[in-house]
Amino acid sequence: MNEKLLIVDDEKGVVDMLKSYFEMQSFVVYTAYDGETALKQAACHPDLVLLDINMPGMDGLTVCEKVRSHISCPILFLMARIETADKIKGFQVGADDYIIKPFDIDELGARVAAHLRRENRKQGQSELRFFSEMVIDYSKREVSINGTPVNLSKKEFDIVELLSLNAGQVFDRERIYEAVWGLDGEGNSDTIMEHIRKIRSKFTALSHHSYIETVWGGGLQMEWIKNMSLKKSLFTLTLINLLLALSLSAVVFVGCTKLSAVFAPSGVQIIVGADSTIKTEFPEPVAGATAVRNALVIFQFVLPMLFFIVALILTASLFYRCKLKEPLAILMDGANRMMQNDLDFIIPAVSEDELGQLCVTFETMRQSLLNSNRELWRQTEERKRLNAALAHDLRNPITVLKGSVKMAKHCAGTGNTPQLMDDLDRIDAYTGRIERYVETMSKVQRLEQVQPKKALFDTGALSADLEKDLGFSITEYGKQLRFHGLSVCGTVSLDKGMLFQIAENLTTNALRFAKENVAVKLAIEGENLILEVTDDGDGFPTVLLKNGIQPFRKGTEEAEHLGMGLYICDLLCHKHGGALKIANTNTGAVASAILKIS
Repeated sequence: MNEKLLIVDDEKGVVDMLKSYFEMQSFVVYTAYDGETALKQAACHPDLVLLDINMPGMDGLTVCEKVRSHISCPILFLMARIETADKIKGFQVGADDYIIKPFDIDELGARVAAHLRRENRKQGQSELRFFSEMVIDYSKREVSINGTPVNLSKKEFDIVELLSLNAGQVFDRERIYEAVWGLDGEGNSDTIMEHIRKIRSKFTALSHHSYIETVWGGGLQMEWIKNMSLKKSLFTLTLINLLLALSLSAVVFVGCTKLSAVFAPSGVQIIVGADSTIKTEFPEPVAGATAVRNALVIFQFVLPMLFFIVALILTASLFYRCKLKEPLAILMDGANRMMQNDLDFIIPAVSEDELGQLCVTFETMRQSLLNSNRELWRQTEERKRLNAALAHDLRNPITVLKGSVKMAKHCAGTGNTPQLMDDLDRIDAYTGRIERYVETMSKVQRLEQVQPKKALFDTGALSADLEKDLGFSITEYGKQLRFHGLSVCGTVSLDKGMLFQIAENLTTNALRFAKENVAVKLAIEGENLILEVTDDGDGFPTVLLKNGIQPFRKGTEEAEHLGMGLYICDLLCHKHGGALKIANTNTGAVASAILKIS
């Protein structure tokens, strides 16, 4: 029987490519382009799911969480970009693996095959009774206690399976993570504790028996000393070990002294005769007593020296283990990962001492580098998106130009002057269109490089200047423009030129599509300045609302307008730490530019 594969992605090209690839490998492929359809397709009980995480409407995380209670097959996320929090959340809702776009199709195929082989091995295992109350069915991936089923997620069952098949063994978090998520997993082993907590809560609801025990491990956990300063902790450890050595030395000295008395020679004085003749007799000494006494004397002096040497070694060892080992390992690993441009991790503060503060400083530096890289990545992606959009939209005019040139040549040869003139007019129009594309691209490039020059402006004067500036746009369109300025007295910090450019673009766009009326409103909400432009037109196109503001995307094929106005406004809003939001109302359209003014 051919294995069934469910592919879910809102990008049709990706779905079609994957469908063709896996059908060539004899898979039965089901497809869905949104979360709602994916939930319906899950009724086919697929053997594996390839799921895009970023989808409009219901995203992949929600889909995974909903279907996990019905299917236990592997779920692989297809992701364009990912952060640690996304990884952990994905694993928590039941994902098994993820692969980053763009991906190698053969690597994806290998991962799919590996997950399916693992599932097949598990299904071949027999039923195992674990204790007297619990039954684990590995083939059905079911757990029951006293006949009551326990609802476990896939990862929760995998953990129970691992522990039950290795009963009596002690597993740390890292070993469990590697066994369940695989060696190539890039998540965080801390999520293991959350899974264990959930498993325990489900077991204790049905039984008082402790099926999973925590073994606090190995060795002396000197937690009390971790938060001391380096100097204080070294002094404390040294003092404790020296006092211990001194105590042992005293015990050895007293013991050796008492033992020496046991092996000391003793004599008896005997008085004989009336003439007071004194005769003294000494018994024979115990064999080897002299050697024993000599050894005890040596021990009295040598053992205390050894005790003090061991105390110093133990102090150094404990100091390294408790204060240096973990933070140094964390810092070294963090430094190595940052050298490899890997910033997708967290440097924890393991203590409150100097090294703990150094870890905090490293984490701050990592976060700063990550934010900088994200901004660079965003700009790069935005540039790619802009270039791709330009290339896409240039195809139509270039096609028209190529066709018109051929037709013009033909008309010139046949003497069809009217048709020739039409072709030349079309060439002229589309040449101008391409020229405007180039000019717009140049303008956007300049805007991307310009940073806001914020200054303080009086709210009343700002409103008056903006109303005056927008008034010049009314006459061209012959429509009504109502302006509602700021009623709040005070000052705002922003780039006035950028604000006016946003207002002009939004107002001009609204006037172009409005039937009669356009309203412009300024308001302050918290730390934000809101510029809201509404019109009574037909509203924004559905594709624009669905896909967001994209460059060179316009509602009509009007050659004079390239669909860049909204994109430029959004770009300028982001430079102010805000965003541009668009929506349709019952009476028309509304565009809201949000700018931070603090």
